[in-house]
Amino acid sequence: MKEIVRPMLEKHLRVVFGSLTVQEFERDPEARAARVEAAASPDLGKMGLSVVSFTTR
Repeated sequence: MKEIVRPMLEKHLRVVFGSLTVQEFERDPEARAARVEAAASPDLGKMGLSVVSFTTR
C-alpha cells in the first residue's frame, strides 16, 4: 500500500507546491496542506481511502 499511496501524495505535493509563490508557501501552512489534501482526495477515494490527517513541515 505504501508503494502506491506515497508516490501519489508526493505527486500532488509537487503540483501544489509548484503552483505557489514563495510568499504563499510561507504564509499559510494549513492552507497549503488543505490544498494537497483536496488534490489527493479523489485519487485516494478511488482506492477506498481517505486522508485523516495531513501536515507539512
